[in-house]
This record gives sequence, C-alpha cells and structure tokens, in this order.
Amino acid sequence: MPEALAVYPALSDYGLHLVLAGRVLERKAIYIAPPVPSPACSFKLDDLEARIIRTILTRLGSRYTSACKVVLTIVYTESLHEALSMLVSLGVLNCIGAECLGDQDLEKVFSRLQ
Repeated sequence: MPEALAVYPALSDYGLHLVLAGRVLERKAIYIAPPVPSPACSFKLDDLEARIIRTILTRLGSRYTSACKVVLTIVYTESLHEALSMLVSLGVLNCIGAECLGDQDLEKVFSRLQ
C-alpha cells in the first residue's frame, strides 16, 4: 500500500471522479476513478496494481471499484501540480480539486462518490 496518497475530487464530461496521486508499487502514478475514456488513461493495470487501487477505493468508502492509470510521461517527470494541470489542458478532466466544484459542499460531493 502507498505510504501517502493525495485524493482529489474532479469533474469530466462523464461526471464526478476521484483522482488518486502518489507512489504505487514504488512508482509515481495518477489514477482516475471511475475510468475516463481517453488515450491518456490506460484501463490496463496489472493484477497487484488493480488490487491496491480497489483496496484504496474501498477504504475511502467509494462506490467505484476500478480506475484507469494516467500514462502521460509528465506523471513521472513533472510536479504533481503540473501533471494534474496537464490533464485539464488535454481535456481528460474538466477540473480537479475543490475549486472546480464551486460553492457545492465538499462533504455532499464526496457522499455522491460513495
């Protein structure tokens, strides 16, 4: 399991998502749950990686059981902020973080993700 993991709410054209960012299996990684259909996000996770992500989502109380892995080189070479900004710039997600949810109560938003 990752020692530390950042979790962000996000919006796309398909609805609400959780963005998980941190080191998984000793590698920097960003996951989006539920998966978004995009060439920037791979649905192919190895078995151990998929189990780890499923466990994290379960511990978060999320109703989601799967995620896609962002496969852009920026995940490994740039800062987390830059990598997340690039996901918005490329149109993979419309926005990431509490600010994209406007005046919605964050607690209510997370309850919809569960």
